[in-house]
Amino acid sequence: MRAEAAAWRAGSAGDVATHYDDEYVGYDAYHTIVPATWLITFNNADELEDWLDKRFSLTSYDVQREVLHVSKGATGVEAVAVTREKVAARYEKGTAAHSHEGFAFWTLSRRGGTWKVTNLVQKLLRPTSEN
Repeated sequence: MRAEAAAWRAGSAGDVATHYDDEYVGYDAYHTIVPATWLITFNNADELEDWLDKRFSLTSYDVQREVLHVSKGATGVEAVAVTREKVAARYEKGTAAHSHEGFAFWTLSRRGGTWKVTNLVQKLLRPTSEN
């Protein structure tokens, strides 16, 4: 997950995409914890890489990630993780800059000795006793 964040900062679509499983599904939680309101943003790794190619030609990213929790499954080939994310985007043409902070939930599988992201829920609201 740290190497994936570094690939965002380096602006390499291929380096980012290499961290994702072919059958990866991405979600935008829109700062909720209610799965029924989440939007599927990517349906596979190819779709993600196509989007990254377009974005990196126009935008640079600063992704700061703090790993809060990681837990491996009993067989050692699956894992879940929770991270705190700070993402800033700056457009190459113009002065507009955007940023957001939030939490992300990851599922990962070990594929051929390396970990691959199978699902990622971004912009997740931190659960509290009130929600």
